[in-house]
Amino acid sequence: MIVITYNGKHHLDVCLSSVHRQTEMDFETILVDNASADGTVEYVRRTFPWVRIVANSSNLGFAEGNNVAAKTAMGDILVFLNDDTEVEPDWLEKILRPFEEDPAIGIVGCKAVDFYHRDTEIRVLCDIFGYAINDAVPRTPPERACRDVFYVPGFAMAIRAQLFRSLDGFDASYFMFAEDVDLAWRALLAGWRMVRVLDGTVYHKFGGSLPGIQIVVDGPRRFRTTVWKRRLGERNLLTTLLKNYRTWTLAWLLPCYALGLAAEVAFFALRGRRDVVTAYGQAVLANARTLRDIRRKRNLVQRTRRIPDRRILSQMCFGSVKLIQGIRSGFQLEIE
Repeated sequence: MIVITYNGKHHLDVCLSSVHRQTEMDFETILVDNASADGTVEYVRRTFPWVRIVANSSNLGFAEGNNVAAKTAMGDILVFLNDDTEVEPDWLEKILRPFEEDPAIGIVGCKAVDFYHRDTEIRVLCDIFGYAINDAVPRTPPERACRDVFYVPGFAMAIRAQLFRSLDGFDASYFMFAEDVDLAWRALLAGWRMVRVLDGTVYHKFGGSLPGIQIVVDGPRRFRTTVWKRRLGERNLLTTLLKNYRTWTLAWLLPCYALGLAAEVAFFALRGRRDVVTAYGQAVLANARTLRDIRRKRNLVQRTRRIPDRRILSQMCFGSVKLIQGIRSGFQLEIE
């Protein structure tokens, strides 16, 4: 099990204590620290001596930080867990079960519940543009079942080590945001199944590690983000589309994407947020500058794919979840 952290010492007592209480005990725990400045490494060494620490000399981000730790892991299954989570005692047992039941299953996720509102379940909606949002619904009773999904969030994900390494792990160029969407997409294209178990539960603070999440509150929901996240997130989403869709799909989808992006830019321009408008421009230009590298990665994905785009599209929300998100929040966005 790999727990990634960056200045997250205040989360780790809850997270690692819940890991230590697992009914499934045949696993190692690796904490990958992205050069925290809050004394995380010393605290974990003192308080949780059973945890193996990978201390990076700089902040490598979610993608490469996890990749580094994965290279040192010993098990056949890699389990990635964010530091701002708490897992139920039988969580690991439940998410490992599908791997034993079906060798075609490559990635397993679980039921996610809001850490602070434990009657609220969070389900992920992912649209045809690769954009994912957290959708709050009343918590449902656990059931011994699993459902095929397009995407499993990286804050609580299990994946076969063989599959992870065959895909070269998370795309390190992403740093963070959408790297889990990209990994899941590439796994599906390679012919693997991805499922979510309905009786294994993780409690997640949804933004405890970083700002830029949909807030679940008692009343109208708001969306909080940052200019930095808009720039990095949009850059990574566009890269994901360019890498993973067939040419014919991009031919009709990219114009739709461009129209949606233009509408967002106009929205923020009318609000006087020139910094956000600039961030979107920088995201597009970043893809233009790295087009050669994107083309190389795309060629690899397309050569090894076994699943047509229509299968992928059938598992997505056909529309814009950004628009859904905006309508639900009354377009009440908090951008720092």
